Amino acid sequence: MEPNEIAIERLESQHVGSGRIRSPAKLVSWLVAVQAQEYDGAKWSIGLRLRNKTDKYVENALKSKKIVRTWANRGTLHIVNSQDLKWLLNLIGPRLIRRSSRRYRELELDEKTLKTTGKILQEALSGTNGIQRSKLREILIENKISTEGQRFTFILQRASLEGLIHQGISIKNDPIYHSSEDLPSPQLTNEEALMEISKRYFHSHGPATLKDFVWWSGLTVKDAKTGLKSVKSELNRFEMGDKTYWSKISSITHEGQLQTWPNIKILPQYDDYLLAYQDRGASIDGKVKQLLKPKYGRFNQVILVSGKVTGTWKRKITKNNVDFKLNYFRPLSESENKALVSEIMCYSNFIDKTCTGIETNF
Repeated sequence: MEPNEIAIERLESQHVGSGRIRSPAKLVSWLVAVQAQEYDGAKWSIGLRLRNKTDKYVENALKSKKIVRTWANRGTLHIVNSQDLKWLLNLIGPRLIRRSSRRYRELELDEKTLKTTGKILQEALSGTNGIQRSKLREILIENKISTEGQRFTFILQRASLEGLIHQGISIKNDPIYHSSEDLPSPQLTNEEALMEISKRYFHSHGPATLKDFVWWSGLTVKDAKTGLKSVKSELNRFEMGDKTYWSKISSITHEGQLQTWPNIKILPQYDDYLLAYQDRGASIDGKVKQLLKPKYGRFNQVILVSGKVTGTWKRKITKNNVDFKLNYFRPLSESENKALVSEIMCYSNFIDKTCTGIETNF
């Protein structure tokens, strides 16, 4: 298998642009967790995989708590299916909490204080329709809890990792928090949870390596190996160079598609198509990596051509309109340009804006 075939398979396994899954909850469950540091970008990460849905459609899934936003893999913000929240946090939360112990001490957040703040937040949110982050800060201050510096963020993160609270929608970059007490709580043993996260990752993100899985999940190498071992019988395996890849989808499915499928997508920052892998070489070659600022594509809004990063894009939104600025790393063919314009229209419809301009730079 060649790197370009890996890129195509990852598009397929992640349902990038496929539209075969119609529900945000089902899509997020398939992917396990969708990177969500940047709120609007996270909604488009979901929307571009559903196709012909809107930003409001995704937000409604957050409002109804079918999906929720919280700190998860690697201690970063993700959107997860509410059905998966508690077993996922039971698996990864304790390690993330231990890893933050030094930072807690630096911020003078001892266990007694963190237990108290968790109780205050949970009691404040219980029985409500949610409270915005800015108001929660006021509530802590009223209870004589300092929120200076990063203390407030780590207080919220800790309560979230313990499964006490979670985020829903965000209004002008001010997330609304909710109590997690009414969310479902599937009972999985640690062994069952490891098996579940391993199966879903390699099914939904393959082809991927063990190192990719460790990077994406934040699990220890030992736990990741245990999880992979438990699902090896359900996976395809192949070698490329010194790397071993695992995947649910056979590469045979895609023979002949590489030349006839000018699949164009515009990805938001932090999209899982790039961020879910430690090694992004299948989609970002050395030349392109030098053109990305910052490098590696994590913080760029990128243009994909058949799974390869081929440029970047920016948007400017006014009241009813949106304008685009595109930066290509190579000339696009006529069919590729036509597909890119179609994708831009799809995004404009997603955010309910009229595209009034497309500026290109090459």
